[in-house]
Amino acid sequence: MIKRTNRVALAAMRTTGLVWSSEVGAVHLFDTVKLIGVQANDFHFHAIDKMQHRWNMLLVAVGVEPSGSKYVKQEIHALTEPRFHTATVEYFNQEHERLLATINPKHEKQAGWIATPFERDFTDDEVMRILRI
Repeated sequence: MIKRTNRVALAAMRTTGLVWSSEVGAVHLFDTVKLIGVQANDFHFHAIDKMQHRWNMLLVAVGVEPSGSKYVKQEIHALTEPRFHTATVEYFNQEHERLLATINPKHEKQAGWIATPFERDFTDDEVMRILRI
């Protein structure tokens, strides 16, 4: 039963990513092809909580100039070893703080991240759309 659950869970995550942004405030799932939200099911929860992945984390820092224009700084961090997502939190938080520190202190800061259990490149426009910034 576990092998079947793992197979179905991996299939559920094949085009699913996790996203968080300071504007929305909560982690949610999204379809990495259609760039729309996904309703989480038991298989998503199993894949995220019970399985290790080679997480690819796109860290995003957005600076908002006084004129209102925004600029984006991104860093991709790809894990070489499979890990549970809970084992990566401290590392990614530190890296995100470091990236946010590169934003001009006179500018408003917005932040976000996109995590996928597979490699996927996103354009700046896709990132802004996914993060809802």
